[in-house]
Amino acid sequence: MDFRLPLIFFLILFTTQCCFSANTELKALMEIKAGLDPENKYLSSWTFNGDPCDGSFEGLCCNEKGQIANISLQGKGLSGKLSPAIAELKHLTGLYLHYNALYGEIPKEIANLTLLTDLYLNMNNLSGQIPPQIGELGSLKVLQLCYNQLTGSIPTQVGSLKKLNVLALQSNQLTGAIPASLGDLGTLIRLDLSFNSFFGSIPMKLADAPLLQVLDIRNNSLSGNVPLALKRLNDGFLFQNNPGLCGSGFASLKVCNDSDHINPSKPEVYGSGATGVTREIPETANLQLPCEQKPCSKPSKSQRGLILVALIVVIVALSVIGLVTFMQYRRQKQKLSSLSEVPENRLSTDQTKGFSRKNGSPLISLEYANGWDPLADGRNYNGFAESFRFNLEEVETATQYFSELNLLGKSNFSATYRGFLRDGSAIAIKSISKTSCKSDDAEFLKGLNVLASLKHENLVGLRGFCCSKARGECFLIYDFVPNGNLLSYLDVKDGNGQVLEWSTRVSIVKGIAKGIAYLHGNEVNKPALVHQNISAQKVLIDDQFNPLLSDSGLHNLLTNDIVFAALKGSAAMGYLAPEYTSTGRFTEKSDVYAFGVVVFQVLCGKRNMTSLVRVGGECCRIQDFIDPNLHGRYLEYEAAKLARIAWHCTHECPVERPSMEAVVQDLGSLVRYSGMISSDFVYYRSRKKMGNTSCIFFACVDQASIGVVERWGRFEKLAEPGLHLFNPCAGQWLAGVLSTRISSLDVRIETKTKDNVFVQLVCSIQYRVMKRHADDAFYELQNPKEQIQAFVFDVVRALVPRMDLDELFEQKGEVAKAVLEEIEKVMGEYGYSIEHILMVDIIPDSSVRKAMNEINAAQRLQLASVYKGDAEKILQVKRAEAEAEAKYLGGVGVARQRQAITDGLRENILNFSHKVEGTSAKEVMDLIMITQYFDTIKDLGNSSKNTTVFIPHGPGHVRDIGEQIRNGLMEAASAKVNVE
Repeated sequence: MDFRLPLIFFLILFTTQCCFSANTELKALMEIKAGLDPENKYLSSWTFNGDPCDGSFEGLCCNEKGQIANISLQGKGLSGKLSPAIAELKHLTGLYLHYNALYGEIPKEIANLTLLTDLYLNMNNLSGQIPPQIGELGSLKVLQLCYNQLTGSIPTQVGSLKKLNVLALQSNQLTGAIPASLGDLGTLIRLDLSFNSFFGSIPMKLADAPLLQVLDIRNNSLSGNVPLALKRLNDGFLFQNNPGLCGSGFASLKVCNDSDHINPSKPEVYGSGATGVTREIPETANLQLPCEQKPCSKPSKSQRGLILVALIVVIVALSVIGLVTFMQYRRQKQKLSSLSEVPENRLSTDQTKGFSRKNGSPLISLEYANGWDPLADGRNYNGFAESFRFNLEEVETATQYFSELNLLGKSNFSATYRGFLRDGSAIAIKSISKTSCKSDDAEFLKGLNVLASLKHENLVGLRGFCCSKARGECFLIYDFVPNGNLLSYLDVKDGNGQVLEWSTRVSIVKGIAKGIAYLHGNEVNKPALVHQNISAQKVLIDDQFNPLLSDSGLHNLLTNDIVFAALKGSAAMGYLAPEYTSTGRFTEKSDVYAFGVVVFQVLCGKRNMTSLVRVGGECCRIQDFIDPNLHGRYLEYEAAKLARIAWHCTHECPVERPSMEAVVQDLGSLVRYSGMISSDFVYYRSRKKMGNTSCIFFACVDQASIGVVERWGRFEKLAEPGLHLFNPCAGQWLAGVLSTRISSLDVRIETKTKDNVFVQLVCSIQYRVMKRHADDAFYELQNPKEQIQAFVFDVVRALVPRMDLDELFEQKGEVAKAVLEEIEKVMGEYGYSIEHILMVDIIPDSSVRKAMNEINAAQRLQLASVYKGDAEKILQVKRAEAEAEAKYLGGVGVARQRQAITDGLRENILNFSHKVEGTSAKEVMDLIMITQYFDTIKDLGNSSKNTTVFIPHGPGHVRDIGEQIRNGLMEAASAKVNVE
């Protein structure tokens, strides 16, 4: 019991702390709301009684612990101040307040947000200095303070932000020297200080920043030698409109002379130089004058006073003259250079519009980080929200500065990149060359307004735009569609690619039709629009395989020659309507024609279309051009209807083509009628919808088919294959045609066996319509395939759970027989004959298959080990037997050899004794032995391979050999004397 009390106390304390933390955050949110939206216009969803983490608070996201982690209120029209209560949200990681009209100072309490990684306060009216406490945000990666009215200098504490990747301070009123501490930012990638009033030199330490890719210092008052290390940035180093800069290795910079700073890390004293112009003294300047060898004379007090007064007068006068001259030069520069950069004091929307009206072109009058705003011409476009406009920095960051790894596609006039915004959402960015866009600003704005007004579930959503004069490009930001375009799902061969199922194809056709119909229709805020470039490549497929039409209305932004060049590609692929060659005009019927071609592509599964497709659709040969990858798994009635629609849409005469609204209505009936008419119903020329009256009085029933004839809506008779005449005036017509060929239906059933193994069975049913009962098949049964499938499910799921997995494999024929008996009895009543039922596959669960394979592998390894042991045993036995036999044979050979030697010696002794009388056998033996001994010594001496002679080395042995040799020689000599 003792251990429970601390636990209960801890739980109470923890609960109290959580509630206190939640109440603290909610109270802080109310204070932040009061500051940001004092009139309660935009944050009315923030209520004291609400829950910030249930999704009801606009722009708020919480972490898994229920703590505020993200505030995203960009472009909401907020016009208040940022409250110091923001410091109470200690778990905040992202603060996005850009594109608003906030004013006041940045609260120093923001330093308490130690987990903050993204701080976006740009595009507001913030004033005051950058708080030095901002250097305490150790987790900060992106600091966006650009396009405000900030003053003062950059705090040196910013150099403490060791994780900072982006620092954007452009278009403020900042002054002072560039802190050398910025060079301590080892992860800094982009630094933008342009359009401020910084002076002094560029710190050498900053030039050596290891990861720096972009340094923008344009339109400042910097001077001195530019570090050569910045040359590695190439186009990422922007330094224009800094007259005092000099250096070598940079094309547009003057070469430094003696009056310029040669060593930026140790600048000379900033005084009145050779030019007579006094320079301001930066914080990094070395104020100690070098002293020469000779002693320096000290001026008197009166001289020092006069010099000081004169110096002050000269400095003041020259400063005033220089300031006036510089301001006049800068104003004239902005007027005459088409305003390639952002005006310094772009503070609010009203000021922007006034500046635009005064300075002309709306396409270049307002620039967000090198992106100009085409809407800044004072016109009232209510369709555009502030959040619709992106700046170039956002686009560059999203695409990793247009990395080739993010390139999705490229054409002669555009390129498309994939990117990710800071909130993690995926986007597609289409980059269009400015030379490809319409030069007339009013036309461009009109086209942009059309694009912004297009909102439909089957159109790719446009998020915004950005234009950059510096890059000479416009960027359209769309939602990213993950599954590519429809073209990639055509011409699928040998399993290389995904084959679209029939239901998916029907859904895609319907979605495309709805998207085009929306473009052609008139809405309150949207005019009727012709797409002009419909193709399978322009149909994108999302993660749910819904079709999204891309590039809708894009031709309104492009020049005529670019649009014409795109038409060449459409004509080559067969999408261009034939009347365009004579009229040169696009109409809604041109889009209808292209839609018909896309429908044929979806049916055939092929990219390149030929005239045979239209001939096939006209001559009732549906089976001849349906995608073979479907293997017959499609509804023939739906295929027939789609073919008929495509045929009418691609009619040579535009007047005969239906409107897209009529097509959508006709496609909608697929769902309504596909269950009412047999799936074996094949295409015939109908008189009811969009039909040609040439086939009203007669109809053709194909071979292996049977027709159903009605009179005034009631069944009359069956029509055999051949040509039949009908009297429509008497209410007689051909209601439908059924195929009597054998059809195949593959049914997949998932169930489990008696031993709890989940399996998937593939059952193939072959069936056909019985001619004598074709009327029952036509009228009694709505959908035979679904009926068959239902009975297969019922029988299999009743039978298989009573079998083990092994029994199921052994008795799959019995399962097929049981299914056949049940379905044959039921379907016979509806005019269908079941020919065969095959259990073509039994697929256990993947984990079971893996386990079975492992068991099988283990058993085989065990059996292999037994075989291997037996083999090694046999091998050892055989080896022993061979060795024994070898030894036996070796012994026999030695015995025989010795016997032969003995026999030879005996013969030699007998021969010698017979020829030399008086010799004994021992004497002959001694003579033979000494002869063999010397022969051996001789052979050893004659052999070049022998280097050693073995002789007896025991005591007396050498003497015995010598005596034997000497005695032998003496005996031989005496024998010779005696003979003589």
